[in-house]
Amino acid sequence: MMNANRMGGAWRRILSGALLAACAGGVALAAGGERKSAGGVADSAFKPVAPLHALMYAAGEHYDRINALIGDPKETERNTRIRDEAMTLAELANVSRLHNESPDYRQWAEQLRDSAVNLANVAQAGDLNKAKDLSKQMNATCMACHKKYQP
Repeated sequence: MMNANRMGGAWRRILSGALLAACAGGVALAAGGERKSAGGVADSAFKPVAPLHALMYAAGEHYDRINALIGDPKETERNTRIRDEAMTLAELANVSRLHNESPDYRQWAEQLRDSAVNLANVAQAGDLNKAKDLSKQMNATCMACHKKYQP
């Protein structure tokens, strides 16, 4: 039987996966793809479901879990879990860039996305020192954007 912490973590991953799936469909549409609903009817445009604040909150949660995992050598499957958290964070950044058309905002969101993808790759390869460096880079990107958009 799972303890409360494991159960909460499992539900967070399930909910994050659901959000990720919804976001992936939106990104495909924004990139010019077509997504069909369950009934086979094509959706014509990306329709954000979550407000930007919710995406940023989720991104922060994933970022915090990445750093906790980087610092916990006793965690089983640490590299894989860091990879999964980073890829989810990357997708959240990818979608969040669609919430603001300002070039600087989009650039920061794309930088965060790219850094998170890189972090996922180096974590999976076992290079946690590089993962730490990328985590710091991601934090600097977030803070630069927050300085302008969350004064």
